[in-house]
This record gives sequence, structure tokens and C-alpha cells, in this order.
Amino acid sequence: MKRSESLFNDITNKPNNLEHVKSNGLNTSKTIIETASKSYREPFGKFESFDSIPSSVSSSESQKSSQTQDSGIKRAKFSHECVTFDFDSQKYFNSKSDELNQDKLNSSNDSDLSFQNMALEFLECSNTFYGLPLTIKDLLKKLRNITCLYDWQHELLTIMQQKYQAAMRNLNNKSEKDLNTNLLYLSPTSGGKTLVAELLILHCLLVKKKNVIFIMPFVSIVQEKVLQISDFAEELNFHVEEYAGVKGTIPPLKRQLNKKRTLFICTIEKAHSLVNSLIETDRLRDEIGLVCADEFHMIGEDSRGAIYEMILSKIKYCSNISSSKMVKNETKSLPIQIVATTATLENKLELASFLNAYLYERNFRPVELKEYVKMDQQIFEVDKRLKNELETESIFKPVRQLDMSFYTNEMKKNDMDGLIALVREVIPNESCLIFCPSKKNCENVASLLATYLQPELKKYKREQKLKLFQELKEENGNNICPVLRQSLQFGIAYHHSGLTTEERQLIESAYREGILCLITCTSTLAAGVNLPAKRVIIRSPYVAVDFMTNTSYKQMIGRAGRAGLIDSIGVSILLFKSLDKQKVFDLITGPLKKCQSALQIDSKALRVLVLSLIGLNMTHLGSQILIFIKQTLFYVQQGANMFKQNMDQISEQPVNELSQDQKMLNLVPEEFLLISQALDYLLKKNLIKINNKAEGTLSPNVSNENLKVLYYCNFEITKLGQAAIKGNVDLDLVDLLYNDLKIGLKNMVLANYLHLLYLCTPYDLVNNLNNVDYDVYTHKFGNLDEDEVRCAKTIGISEEYLQRKRFNNKASSKKIDDFVIKRFYMTLIIYELWKTHNSIWKVSSEFGLDRGFVQQIVQSAASFTSGVLHFCENLDEFWPYKNMLTEFTKRLQFNCSSADIIPLLELEGVRLARAKQLYMAGYKSIEDVAGGNVDDMIAKVKNMIPTVAKKIIRSAKKILKEKIENLQSEADNLLLQLSLE
Repeated sequence: MKRSESLFNDITNKPNNLEHVKSNGLNTSKTIIETASKSYREPFGKFESFDSIPSSVSSSESQKSSQTQDSGIKRAKFSHECVTFDFDSQKYFNSKSDELNQDKLNSSNDSDLSFQNMALEFLECSNTFYGLPLTIKDLLKKLRNITCLYDWQHELLTIMQQKYQAAMRNLNNKSEKDLNTNLLYLSPTSGGKTLVAELLILHCLLVKKKNVIFIMPFVSIVQEKVLQISDFAEELNFHVEEYAGVKGTIPPLKRQLNKKRTLFICTIEKAHSLVNSLIETDRLRDEIGLVCADEFHMIGEDSRGAIYEMILSKIKYCSNISSSKMVKNETKSLPIQIVATTATLENKLELASFLNAYLYERNFRPVELKEYVKMDQQIFEVDKRLKNELETESIFKPVRQLDMSFYTNEMKKNDMDGLIALVREVIPNESCLIFCPSKKNCENVASLLATYLQPELKKYKREQKLKLFQELKEENGNNICPVLRQSLQFGIAYHHSGLTTEERQLIESAYREGILCLITCTSTLAAGVNLPAKRVIIRSPYVAVDFMTNTSYKQMIGRAGRAGLIDSIGVSILLFKSLDKQKVFDLITGPLKKCQSALQIDSKALRVLVLSLIGLNMTHLGSQILIFIKQTLFYVQQGANMFKQNMDQISEQPVNELSQDQKMLNLVPEEFLLISQALDYLLKKNLIKINNKAEGTLSPNVSNENLKVLYYCNFEITKLGQAAIKGNVDLDLVDLLYNDLKIGLKNMVLANYLHLLYLCTPYDLVNNLNNVDYDVYTHKFGNLDEDEVRCAKTIGISEEYLQRKRFNNKASSKKIDDFVIKRFYMTLIIYELWKTHNSIWKVSSEFGLDRGFVQQIVQSAASFTSGVLHFCENLDEFWPYKNMLTEFTKRLQFNCSSADIIPLLELEGVRLARAKQLYMAGYKSIEDVAGGNVDDMIAKVKNMIPTVAKKIIRSAKKILKEKIENLQSEADNLLLQLSLE
């Protein structure tokens, strides 16, 4: 029996009298959901209003509600709109060896237990908004124009409030039982996942009175969310801090939680650094109440997924340990709550087991999505009800022939896919996204459409498009690319990594405002910022030369239709050739890729984890590392079976014939093998060292060459290992960085910034530089002055060598030389920006590179410099670098802009062109801007409008206010320390 059917039977067959529930002390699922939700609504139709939360429920009302509820659940069952799991991870884990015995799971009374006492408790807290102050309702209406919740949001928030109350009751009764409130919930794109997360975050900040870490996958999404939630922070008196790129203080400033809490919005990498710093300073348990993991499916990605898994595993591990403050004061608190969310997961049960989380899933989209495919000129509808059929003809239902009757012969030749016809059906009144297989194809499609679309489109929002055109030119030093120059007139732009961040932000903003009606883009946009469309067209089922995955496909089509923005049906159309018909069928009907732990795929990730555990004093003994590994997804997926098999093998051995040492070694679990290999690597790299063997285990003379011996050893991190952790340095590159810095101390050329910039040029981007233009290289080298040439020679580069490479690419050279040559070439790019303050446009043109790639080099250098600085701070021999690198990071962060305007670039909505205008108008500091007024700014700054001036001045005042509060927090901490002494 399926889980949804089991829940359906519980709801439709059990009694619904509230008095019966009270007398028996156990609420049935039916009565509970009736009382909490009153009734389900038609899919895609009505919502649960804020004002409909009941203050009291009578028996007659429950009976009326029962009829509506039953019919609603039946509809939900057949349309797959309501699938709720109350998941017991221990049962799942114990049954894993039986290949997830679903019948055993589904026959449990989890659904009853999960709703126990919910109705009564919900009535008790009816004067709150899901446990939050009622003012939150008003703020949602005021700031977001949200006046009601979807049924599933109401249901889940009610369940979580009930679970929180039960946990608090157990905590107050000093019971160790049921303190866990972790949650994994799944809902399709645009279904309202983020709002639930935000309300749970507000509950932690305002009710639990603890800080929150909100993890998001990309810098652009972090920045977007910081802006979205800042208004709530101002109204509700909490801090919002951005941790992305080089932003974010590690460790964070310590504030008094009874005064003001903090929401840390982080990328995955910065969240890891933040969590590590809080563990190291013993602040994690005291200060953090919730970790919210967005786009949780990314835990299955190779590199970033490993970091995600490390973060959440450390949170789980530390939640079971009291801080020194808690021990001293003999206090307890709820474990750190983990809330993870994503659109869909293939192995959701495994992931819920990993998180020890309540699992909730609802397949609800407020705006219906219709999927279509196009082969030749025929358009087919994808019949989702028949996705289990084996024949393509059964799922692809022909609906119409694409009308291309207006095409000229030239149009037919240049647009064989019929993109112009598909686009004309939508724009300009509705929006459209076209996903293309490559960056160049994005530009070609934008140019194609601008060439053949009707000229009348130029008149649509002409003035707004002209303003956008001017803003793009100003960002690029009065330059704009020919494709955008042509396509912007028609409300069309392209979007890919070849554009600068500022260009992409302007294009995204114009699209949201309806100035642009169509964007041609690569697949990366689907996983980035929120840009919904009426119609999504996928130009090809290929991403570059690889056939796309169904995860990518679902992300792309998920952009079609979004509540509040696209009111009618969203449409997706996938274009393909007949040769790919079976592949497309498999793409649409096939299962999602299973999320596999990156720790079992990437040995480098496991080394980083083991090193950080030792460095953060979370564990020192080899056997204890294995205990921690049991917190990971890796162990959930692999460890249990491996351990069981190993123990079976040990029990069959003739132990009486073995020595004591051999007996001890035979007891080492099999899954320790990967850990021992990681430890062996760290030992050989001098990142850790062995202190001794645990007392009473092995003889002192047992050789460490047998990796099983490491199970019984105590480890200590070395200074080099500590520096590697703090600097977030790739462990394979630690020796290279150390040697570069060591050589730099002996031969540093300080007459200019070139040598320091070389040391700050990231290693990992060197391999992304496919081709070096040696004509440009030799020209730039020839323009270096005497001191700069001396720096190049110190690094190992001469003009003679470059000339040989220029005229004969087969010139013999060592591999390391090629690496150094490429790295110095990238350094010259950064140096050009640093020394001349030229625009990225101009520098990228001189070097023949995409301006987006040039900006990526600079931004990566900023992050790498920050890491090098932390690396040097932990090694006394590199003390001279500390002062030299401190100011480097910020200047690199802002594309090597002049130090004079960097403070102005920290203002919200102020980019390079605007910062220069403000500086020339006399606003030379944040204080100048904060002290100004709107009328003066409009008069002094060209093209300044009142709304923008207000926004800039408000941002300046906010920055100053935060500086004052930070100083006050530091003073409070000092006073507290003095009082304790």
C-alpha cells in the first residue's frame, strides 16, 4: 500500500467527533486535519485565508468540515495534490537492509502520532499566527501583498507549531524524548516553499530568540534574498547579514541575543566557514536555533554537495552536545533545528533519514504547467497521466501544426526551428524565456529574433528601453555590444556568464518590470534568480554537447508560470529532432537522479571533513571520527550494510589463534578504510600529526603503515593544517601556496603591486583559460616598466620565452612553466584593471576575453586573497603578508575600482557608474550621503530620480546605524567579560 493511500484511508474511515478525541487522549488524523485546516480546497483554486484560522470548533462544525474534508482529500488523492509523510527515520534505517520495506513503514501509526493533540493545541494558540505575533500577518500584506496561505502551507505550519510546542513541553519536563523538530519538505517550483521557510525563520528569531543560518546556492540568490527580507528586519528589529563572496565576518560579531538576533544569509561555501567558526568558538549551540537549507537537492552534486553534507552533519553532531556555557549554568535547550526544502527528490526517504527529519511532500502548483514538445513543425502535448507508458506515441499527443505561413524563404532558411512563430504568439504582452545550448547560441537567437520580428515591437515601452540602453552603456564605459544594441529595441536581451554581474542585474530587473519581454539564456539561469515566464522554450535537449538531465529539464520548465506574476497557465515547449525522440521520452518520463553522498565519490571531500573535525577539536581519536561519520549521508547510504557485513566476517574468525594486537586490528570496522586513507594523506602532507595511541588498545611498537592502526590513534592538527582550514585552501594545493609565499618573502618586488597580485591570482581558474593570445601577451609584457619586468623574472617569466611561444607553440617547456605562464597572464589582466582603472569592457576587449570571464577572474581573486590572508594569519612566518593583503580583498571585490569610491559601492543599488557620479557631486563618503537630502542629490547628480535618491540615502543611514550597533555590541561584550571577571 502506498503511503498516500494509507493516509487517505486514515482520514476517510476514522471517527470525527472532537469530544471522542478528548476522552480517548489520542487525536485521529481526520479530526485533527479538520480542526486545523477546516477543509481542503479545489486544486489551484482557493486558499486558506489568514482570517479563517478558527478560534473555536464545535462538533457540528467538525461534522460539516468532515464532508468537505473527505471530498477534498479524495480529489487530492487522484490529482496527487496531497501526499504527506510523517517519517520515522529510525524505522527506515532499521529496515534499510530489507530494501526499504514500504509496507512495514506504511502500516505504522505515524500519521496518527504526528497529529496527536494538534487540534487542542492549535486552539490554545489561536491568538497567534502559527506561534508568531499577529503583526506578521499585517507585515506580509504590507510588504509582500500576501493576504492568504495555500492549504498545504497552512497545514505544514500548523504541524510544525504543534511539534515545537510538544518539544518545548518535553524540554520543560526535563524529558529527553521528542525534542527533534527537523523538517524536510518538498513542493514544486513556485508552490510557495520559500514563504514557509521564512515564517519558520521568523519564528526562530522572534519566539526562540536565536540566530538563524539560511543557506542558498548562489551569490545572486543570496543578494536577492537579503534585499527581500531587509524590510522585515527593519520592522521586526533583527539583523540581516550577507555571507557571499568576500562578504561576511568570520567569526561573526557576537551580539546579546536578548537585544537583537541575526539572520545570516549565506552561500554554501560561506555557510561552512561560518559554522566552523561558531564551532571553534563554542558559540554554535548557544546562538543558532535554526539552519535552513534551500535547494537541498544540491547535496548530490560532486563538490558543493560535499560541503552541504559537511555543514548539516556538523550541525546534527553538535546539536547533541551541550556548550560549555550550558554545562556551567546547567541549562538545556532544544537541538538546532534543520529545515531543508527543494522541489523534488528521488531518494527522499534516505535524505529524511540523514536529517532525522519529518518528511512532508505536496505536489501543488498555484499556476498550472502544461508541457509540450515540438518535433519538426508538429507540437505535441505531454500527457502526464500516461508517464508510465512505454511508447512515445502514448504520452506525446499531437495538438497542432506550427503556423509558419508568414515566413519568407530567408526566414525559413535562418529559422528552421520556428522560434519566431513561437515567440510571436506570446510577446510583448506576455514574457518568454528561451534556453539555449551555449552562450554563442544565446546571442545568435537574440540577433535572429531582432532581425525578423515585426518592427511595431520597437514602439512598445520605448522610453523605458532607451533608459535601460543608457544604463548598460554607462556600466561599460559608454560601450554596448552590437547584439544588445540591436535586440533591446525589441525588448529582447541575452543572459549568460559572458556578461558582467552589473549587466545581468540590469537585464533581470528590466525583465521583472516588463521592459524586456524575452530573454535568451543558458541553463544556469534556471538554477539562479527568480525570473518566471508565461512561456519557456527549450531550444535543444542538449547543454553544450551533453544531453540534458531531467533535473535540468525540470528546473527550466519550472520557470513557466508563477503565482502573482503569471496568472494563467504556464507553458513549456521542448524542441528536438526526430533522432532524439526516444531520448526525449526517457528525459520526460525517467526518474530523477538519486542524490548520492559526495563523500563516497570524492576522496578530497572526505579529507577536508576529517581535517576540519580534528582542527575544530570535535574529535581526535580515529574511532571517534567514525562515530561522526555516522551522522553523514554517506553512512546512511553505505555504512550500515558495510558494518553489518564486517561484523559477520569477524565472528567467523578463529580469534583464539590471534595475538592481542591482531584481535584489535580485526575489530576495526570496514567502513574505516576510507577514513584511514584520508588520515594517511593528511599525515603525509604534514597537515596533522599523531600524538599517541589510545591507552589499552595496541602495543607502542605496532607500525602505522598498517592503516587500521590509525583507528586507535590520537591526532592533532598542525599549524599548516590549521592554516589550510582557515584559508579554505584546496588541500592538494597547500604545498604550492606555501612554497609560493615562502619564495615571495625572499624575492618580493614591492616597487609595485604586480608581485602581490600574482600571489593572489587563484590557481583553480588557470585551467579555465583555454587559449593564451601570445600576441597580446608579448605586447603587454613589452609595456612593463623595469621594476615590473624584474617581478616577472623573479616569478620565472622572460620576454624571450614568450616570443618563442608566440612564434612556435610547440616550443619545449615544462608543464609547470605553462601553468605559471597562464597564471601570470591572468595576473596581467587584474593588474591592468588595478593600475589603469579602465572598465572591464575595455580590458576584456584588449585581452580578447568575455567581460564576464574577466570579472570572474577578479572576483575569484578577491575570494582567494581573503583565503590567503587567513592562511598567513595562522602561520607566524608569513606575518609580513597580513598588512599587505588586508586592503587587497575589498578593492578586488569591487573590480579593482579606485579606493576613493569603494565606500560608495557598498550602498544598495549603487554600481560603478553611479558611484563615480556621486563622488563627482561631492558625496565622497557614506556620511556625506547619509547627511544629504533628496532634492540636493537630484540637482547635483545626472539622471537621478526621487525614488532612487531616497533609496540611496536610506541605505547610507542603515549602514551607519549598523556600524553604531556593532560598536555597541562590542562594548556590551567587553562589559560582560569585565563583570564575569
